[in-house]
Amino acid sequence: MEPYTVMLVDDEPWALVYLERITDWGAQGFSVIGTEESPAAALEKITLLRPDVVLVDINMPGMSGLELARRAKEGGAESVFVVVSGYAEFACAREGLALGLFDYLLKPVEEEIIKLLTRIREVLAGQRDEEVAPEYDGAAYANQNFSELLRYVNGHFGEKLTLKSLTDRFHLNANYGSLLFSKNLGTSFSEYLLSIRMKEARRLICFTNMPIKEIAATCGFDDYFYFNKVCKRYFGKPPATLRADR
Repeated sequence: MEPYTVMLVDDEPWALVYLERITDWGAQGFSVIGTEESPAAALEKITLLRPDVVLVDINMPGMSGLELARRAKEGGAESVFVVVSGYAEFACAREGLALGLFDYLLKPVEEEIIKLLTRIREVLAGQRDEEVAPEYDGAAYANQNFSELLRYVNGHFGEKLTLKSLTDRFHLNANYGSLLFSKNLGTSFSEYLLSIRMKEARRLICFTNMPIKEIAATCGFDDYFYFNKVCKRYFGKPPATLRADR
């Protein structure tokens, strides 16, 4: 099978080198077909080359990563767009999810890239299967719905979410949904949700002055004392100490 094509866009040359070396793209089933520092030039290349995947920095001069993705989609690009952001641009990354981008990565991306590529590969494989065999493909349909489910979780993690409510919403069997989490992400739904919540909690604790009780509620924790316990398990420190050491 031909590898899926990837384009990397970042205005910092060192960041492009970093992204090229962050993983063994070939071993993951992908091939980097281009890198670009200029958002305008990247837009032209995306239109011409039609890469399967575009990783784009969110904060670039002249045109943001979100604007680049928006223009490319308006021009007919069907690429999977993933925005790469630092902590300061996290809110913009969340906006990108609302616009229909596939996902975001927080710098540094080492811990996230393999899981993300696995999810993207599942979606693209389903699309290829549909092109080869247009008749109904239950597995491809389920994988597409699972990807939509993940995107929803990533954008609504502060809400009360259960696997049953999500699988009902995205037309999946609950047991099969649980299996997809294990197969595609190597974890359970509850652990996946918790990891997203704790990543945002750490950002808010370390980079804002928001009261910790408010952070707990924002990240989906009704029980402040349970939040403290989970924070200590994840980061080795309760939230107050984590903030004091920032």
